Amino acid sequence: MKAEIVLPDGLTLKEFRERLEKKVGLNDLFVVCQPTAVQHVAEDLERLGVPLKNFFEVGLDAFGDGEKRFYVSHEDAAALKKAASREETRFIILVGTRPFQQAEDWLDAFFTLEAAQPVLPTKRTVVVCTYAAYLRGHRKTKDGKGGHVFASEPLAAQVFVDKILSRPFNSRYCIVTPHTKEKSVLGRLLKPFYPLPVFVEVVRRAYPSLNISLFAPDEEASITVRAELNRALGRKVNTAYVKKFRGAGIDKTKAEEFVGNVSGTNVLCFDDLTSTGGSLARTVDKSLQQGAKGVMVGVTHMVTLAALVRLLESRANHVVFTNSIDLNYLLSTNRKLSRKATQLVRRHLGGKLHYVSVAPTILEESVKVLAKRK
Repeated sequence: MKAEIVLPDGLTLKEFRERLEKKVGLNDLFVVCQPTAVQHVAEDLERLGVPLKNFFEVGLDAFGDGEKRFYVSHEDAAALKKAASREETRFIILVGTRPFQQAEDWLDAFFTLEAAQPVLPTKRTVVVCTYAAYLRGHRKTKDGKGGHVFASEPLAAQVFVDKILSRPFNSRYCIVTPHTKEKSVLGRLLKPFYPLPVFVEVVRRAYPSLNISLFAPDEEASITVRAELNRALGRKVNTAYVKKFRGAGIDKTKAEEFVGNVSGTNVLCFDDLTSTGGSLARTVDKSLQQGAKGVMVGVTHMVTLAALVRLLESRANHVVFTNSIDLNYLLSTNRKLSRKATQLVRRHLGGKLHYVSVAPTILEESVKVLAKRK
């Protein structure tokens, strides 16, 4: 299943390309891809106008004993070095990880960077991570049941992520909607890429009157997301948020208190990530109890099939999420839910369900960064 390309600000594809070309020519933009986890995003970048000949995938040889060898072929190295000899060229290294596969994917990301380093100009290159998956050992709750391996990551995991993405280039990088903004943790994070403009376009289609309220997952998000939403809509939006407390078990988040009122408005419940869908589903119910006209759930990273099923079965009118994690991969992660989830997706796709590409966000934000690089 391919994600829908939704462009920001209501632009046509031609207008979007023209806006990009004012900063960096698409013919001068080259993309080097990790050989795993990001192919679906690379395809969308091509659909947006990056020439196919400008894509290079790091080679991967897998051996029987589990070892891997990452390399840039002689032919690709020659082509990239030739491109790098022109001052106007810019480069994106596209890496990413997936839930349930993050340990192996992080190694793939690191060795992709290591293989690409010798042939790319550091100052004209930006590393973009589509989804920075959590890294934490599997833990047991008191009842003996296993917790999510990607639930609320500790400090050490984000420091590890920081070091992987800043090496071997020893430079700064970008992440699509990172799960923390602490510069003390992500010291080399250059810029977070937020796909909010894409979500706003889906909102415009669903609720043309733009009588919008934001129901944020916590107080901090209510401030940061509201500012972005105000900017995107060109008007102030009513805001409510959820006060949370953590239960004893892993990822047992419960809504303690709902602050604000969204009565008589169309509500956008937005979160960067969901692993269970529980908080968002409760927020949907609370919005409708308060008298909301309609509710749209927006999620950047849909990290489990259980969360997707829960949200599609919720009372939300619309569920929007990006392909930072490929839906086809997600459907393969849970055998018990796969058939049910596939049926729900086919039933609701294009109606209640909006599966949108993160590629327009990655492309436009990368171009903004690279335009400043000399």
